[in-house]
Amino acid sequence: MSIKTKQITSLIILFILLSTVGCGHEKIKKQDLEGDWITVTAKRNGKKTQTLENVSFSFQNDSIFSTNLFGEKEVFNINYSLPTIEIQSSKIEELNVIKLSGDTLYIFTRINQFRYDFELMKNSKEL
Repeated sequence: MSIKTKQITSLIILFILLSTVGCGHEKIKKQDLEGDWITVTAKRNGKKTQTLENVSFSFQNDSIFSTNLFGEKEVFNINYSLPTIEIQSSKIEELNVIKLSGDTLYIFTRINQFRYDFELMKNSKEL
């Protein structure tokens, strides 16, 4: 085997290892989501919107979720099937967890065919 072939083989193996190990997401557990989350930024169909800046989300116990997304605080039953959280509501069917990084949670949902993306921060009272 020539030196060039060995280098190419080594690069391919390194690429495979990095793509399968280095870029993998840590598994998010429902316990990681428990607590109160406040909106840092919100987007509707990819565009930043200020109308959702005071929205909060709260995950309690194993199956309770509350939010003021629709104005008044409402409480819903949920089922975890992470990265999807199924919500028993006619207004919103599910939340999709994109990423959890420290005290920052990225989620999205669809309401009336609009996509809503939220960057949330864990309430500092919780930390």
